Amino acid sequence: MGNPNAGNIGEDYNRFGLPFWDEVKNLDMRNQARQTRLDELNLWRNAIAHQDFDPAKLGGSVALRLQRVRDWPNACNQLAYAFDEVMRVHLQGVRGFSPW
Repeated sequence: MGNPNAGNIGEDYNRFGLPFWDEVKNLDMRNQARQTRLDELNLWRNAIAHQDFDPAKLGGSVALRLQRVRDWPNACNQLAYAFDEVMRVHLQGVRGFSPW
């Protein structure tokens, strides 16, 4: 429910009984920075959608740089791979065999 920010994603996956973000970060320490990029993406999405460019909500600046925007899809793609692997390992532990 809501935007796919780190908090909402974590709540959804935690329903499976695992500390989801801890597992994602343990898989690859770069996922911490990727999670931060995901949260930035959602903050900017909300700022643009609601025309609310409050610097306090946007990390102190209302300047959005192209390189930052270009980083977001890669961060999301890498997180998607990590989510898939975390769930594969978790379900393998529950079922006794790899689900995919």
